[in-house]
Amino acid sequence: MPVLLGCHERDPHIPLARVHRSAEVLGAMGAAVDVHVIPGAGHGIVAEEVVWLRRHLNQSQGETP
Repeated sequence: MPVLLGCHERDPHIPLARVHRSAEVLGAMGAAVDVHVIPGAGHGIVAEEVVWLRRHLNQSQGETP
């Protein structure tokens, strides 16, 4: 199962250490985890994450990325 965990380096709501620990736990459970750490401060979805999601949705429907 592909999983994307993304946050900013200095996200006011998500501690970066929690993202890395979550990636470890999910990976140990068999997930294919991608971690995207966006430079700077902020909290929101960035274009890189949308591209990742579209690629995985297209693959799940048999389309080429």
